[in-house]
Amino acid sequence: MKTRRALLQLVFLFFPLLLPADGPPGTLETIFSSLGKDSAVIEAKKSYENSLIEQKYRYLQWWSPSVILSNDLVYPYKHDSFDDLAASNTSSLVFSAPLPTGTRLELSAAYGLNRDILTDMLPLEKWGFSQDLQGKIGIGQSLNPWWLHTGRNPYSAGASLRTGIAKNSYNAALKTALFSSVRSYISLRKAERSRDTLAERISLYDDMLAAYRQMRDTGGISWRESQDIRKNKWEDEETLFSLEQDINTLRGEIFKTAGVQAGNVAGEPLIPVDSPLWPAPFLNAQIKDIRRLEETNIQFQKEGLRLERLIARQNNAPSVKVEFGSSFKLPLEEKDSLGDAWEKDSFTDNILNNWSLTVSVDLSSLFSPLNRKNEAAYRLSQNTLDSLLENIREVKEKEREQFAVIINQLEDHIARLKVIIQDEEQNIQDDKLMLDQGALTEMEYRQSLMEYRSMYTLLENFTDDLWLYRFVEYFYPE
Repeated sequence: MKTRRALLQLVFLFFPLLLPADGPPGTLETIFSSLGKDSAVIEAKKSYENSLIEQKYRYLQWWSPSVILSNDLVYPYKHDSFDDLAASNTSSLVFSAPLPTGTRLELSAAYGLNRDILTDMLPLEKWGFSQDLQGKIGIGQSLNPWWLHTGRNPYSAGASLRTGIAKNSYNAALKTALFSSVRSYISLRKAERSRDTLAERISLYDDMLAAYRQMRDTGGISWRESQDIRKNKWEDEETLFSLEQDINTLRGEIFKTAGVQAGNVAGEPLIPVDSPLWPAPFLNAQIKDIRRLEETNIQFQKEGLRLERLIARQNNAPSVKVEFGSSFKLPLEEKDSLGDAWEKDSFTDNILNNWSLTVSVDLSSLFSPLNRKNEAAYRLSQNTLDSLLENIREVKEKEREQFAVIINQLEDHIARLKVIIQDEEQNIQDDKLMLDQGALTEMEYRQSLMEYRSMYTLLENFTDDLWLYRFVEYFYPE
């Protein structure tokens, strides 16, 4: 019993990772909460916020009214004969307002003042002025409006769709940053363990070389045995140099992605694979939505193409326009008596007044191949997106199968390695007894512990690999 207790104390001394970890959030939690600092995530968030502004002002997609004010002032070349008065002055206002239904409303009004000769003043040729009032109301309509094909407004639907695409892109960028940082974090844990194991082995080699040097001087060991140890030590030192560079690179990758300075992380506990923590930073997304971000993006693109097609067909279709107008030509009056022409009779009992009805049909789009070109591009894009969607599903299914194979292998390796370690624990106990009895040197006992440590490090690395593959698999569609 005493031997076993001493062994457990020794194991905990060598492997503090076995002890429960308490205290502040670990590096992985800190990385997870800092993913918003990744440049790709920041750009995606900016696009999403811009899409919210676009959705708020979605009516600007079709609301482009025009208001035109004009004044046409005409003067004669010769002034003296015409009392320096203008020949005519016409002011007009034209207002045009488009509607989301492919309809355009037009209103126009004009007031004209025209110089003429007062007939009752001949032959004195005294000038007077006539006044013209004109007004028109017109309505135009595309002959292929979107409401013939769907009851959903494509402008409002398109704005919501673009917001959904931007949100999906933000979540995709966050997912990419999450996967990248988690892979770097797991690789960093494994590299740190391997570094620590190598450092201990090199320290053991140093002690062995010091002891063998004395034994060689007395002839207790050959020169070749000493050289073999030196060679093994140098090989481990080379590997250690490489691992230290890898550790610096991995820490740099984590800092670049999340802005977190990762320290010694090998002993930190891992977050459970199915923890509800993972979906937390994603925008309005459950885990089932996060698993299908790529497929959702394709579906969004397909719907966007359909809405764009509706609007393009509406805008490039023949149109009909109906205008109703009325004009009033007020009696000729002298310059100082223009107000007298605004009597009621001038509007109700004036044979010069008239009304008009205009119907026009714009067939320009029939002579343009634009619709055929747009239709061909639409079908090509739809087919391409269908192929991409099918490819995504096939790739994910193959990756799931590959992950299942790797996970099974890792589980098998871990199970076999645990049995080996359990057997090695018994060997360590036996070696301890031999050390206490003087049948085994301290150096030989340390070599046995070093082999045990290497096995346990491999077990921990296998366990981290298993966690990583299960973590990635957790985010794949079911």
